[in-house]
Amino acid sequence: MLHAPGSRQIPSYNLATVYPRFSSGFRKSGRSRGWHCRTVDILWHQRYGGIPVEIVDTRVTSAGQALVVLAAARAAAQGKSLQEVRQAADVVVQRMHLFFAVDTLEYLHRGGRIGGASRYLGTAFSIKPILYFDSEGKLDALERVRTKGKALQRLIALAEGKANGHPLHLGVIHANAPQVAQEFREQIAQHLHCNDVFTLELSPVISIHVGPGTIGIALYEEY
Repeated sequence: MLHAPGSRQIPSYNLATVYPRFSSGFRKSGRSRGWHCRTVDILWHQRYGGIPVEIVDTRVTSAGQALVVLAAARAAAQGKSLQEVRQAADVVVQRMHLFFAVDTLEYLHRGGRIGGASRYLGTAFSIKPILYFDSEGKLDALERVRTKGKALQRLIALAEGKANGHPLHLGVIHANAPQVAQEFREQIAQHLHCNDVFTLELSPVISIHVGPGTIGIALYEEY
């Protein structure tokens, strides 16, 4: 029998083979509020208490997490201490925004992940809800627009508003829509000043919740 992917925490024995290798320090980036399970983090920290660990609650997923990791990696490459690396990650978390437009809310509804977007259930097929992660890492609805094209334009406008006149670090995310994502990235390059921009396909586990055709952006302003 075929089973759809789930979003459960990975088995602890998988962590056991990797965790001891990080003898000089380990920075974990994940969503600990809402969807992410912290039980394994706590248990393994207790067991391997001699290894310095910093757990960073990114409050987002996908490209949002990637941006936090990249900021931490840059700090580490500059020879910063573990605490300074943690601080660099925290700054990005505080500045992070993640917006995305879904073709339908049906997948989020079926997966039980719909959150505050439930108020848009049953709207016309042409309506494209724009969703976001709030300050607690919970999914909520921002607004709704008509047509996919207008949804993408609105995402760019949201990014421009969050830039506050500064360059952006930005990631484009998509669910099985590489061509649309590429065209969207080209539009972003024309309208926004980005220090770096990349495209990231959503993982299968996330994609089954948001549905194919989803397009989004994760971003933070340069500081």
